[in-house]
Amino acid sequence: QFYNTCFKDLCQDYLAISDEGLSGKPIQEILPELPAEYLLGLRNLIDHQIPFVRKAVRFEYPFEWTSKATYWDLNLVPYRSEQPQAKGILILARDVTHRVHTDLALQQSEDLLRRITNNLNILIYRVGFKPAFHIDYVNNAVEELSGYPLEDFYQNPGLMSLIIHPEDRHLPNQFITQKQRESNTLRLRWIRKDGQIVWT
Repeated sequence: QFYNTCFKDLCQDYLAISDEGLSGKPIQEILPELPAEYLLGLRNLIDHQIPFVRKAVRFEYPFEWTSKATYWDLNLVPYRSEQPQAKGILILARDVTHRVHTDLALQQSEDLLRRITNNLNILIYRVGFKPAFHIDYVNNAVEELSGYPLEDFYQNPGLMSLIIHPEDRHLPNQFITQKQRESNTLRLRWIRKDGQIVWT
């Protein structure tokens, strides 16, 4: 049986289920779509006092304020008694639906940007500096321009500097640190994988 004062309040407030609809009922009847993984987690929690933690759990249940799916961070821990089994379960739940939707929208925007830039004949890349220098994104044009596979730039971020002609390697840092410049264009020579020199 899965029912206590805390869970009662949670279900009445968010699932719009009455006290009579909860008391004495198995969790499978209250939440029939609960995955077997969660039932096993609850059993381990009750029998062996093993905390049950899940991030961004999707719920399809019709909450009072919305008929859409919601997402929750769940942290279930036992509260103790002198008996081998847990006396009850403390449920810590945080609604992260807005965060999940925001992350999803951002991912969709990035996927769209990748599809667009990968069809362009110009090189586009984005770098990051924390916690260390790395390539955030580079489009497919880098392969034709440099002769190196796209994956090489992600695996070895320093490759972007190594392929610059030795006589030009001081120019990027000089360009970045310049407070005033006549143009925002930096022209460099790259040495392709096959040894040819190309201007970028």
